[in-house]
Amino acid sequence: MLVKIGKFKKDNSPNIKVEIHDYDTWSADYTLALVIVPLLEKLKEQKQSSPNVEDCDVPEALKSTSAPEKEQEYDIDQNWHLRWQYVMDEMLFAMRSIANHHFDRDSFYDYSEVDKSKGILEQFKAIKCDHEGLGLYNKRVQKGCELFGKYFQSLWS
Repeated sequence: MLVKIGKFKKDNSPNIKVEIHDYDTWSADYTLALVIVPLLEKLKEQKQSSPNVEDCDVPEALKSTSAPEKEQEYDIDQNWHLRWQYVMDEMLFAMRSIANHHFDRDSFYDYSEVDKSKGILEQFKAIKCDHEGLGLYNKRVQKGCELFGKYFQSLWS
């Protein structure tokens, strides 16, 4: 993949070049995550504001109903920016996991009892898996991807 987004041309048209190679589509989620991670990191670093984040998308402690009372009716609650920070962190977790080919999944497998002198089926059966931990990991990655889609139009600084 080749992406070049330059300054606008003199006629105010965008200066954009995008080339997609066949191998970029083999794991499009991976290809996109490679671009999304640094973009989200830069966006988080340059944050100047925060969009509205629904309470259903954050832990109880960050909900608007958990924030201290507002001094004036038109003030934002004290958790407003914290909710966006949480959403950004969850999106980054998901995209980093995908960009790293989920290498962190290996921490849920125990290969200590695998005897390499045995057949492949016996080796496979000897691998132990923390199914609960792996399930929670996969749910967190999926939730981060869902938040990315839900708040896609809020990705501005």
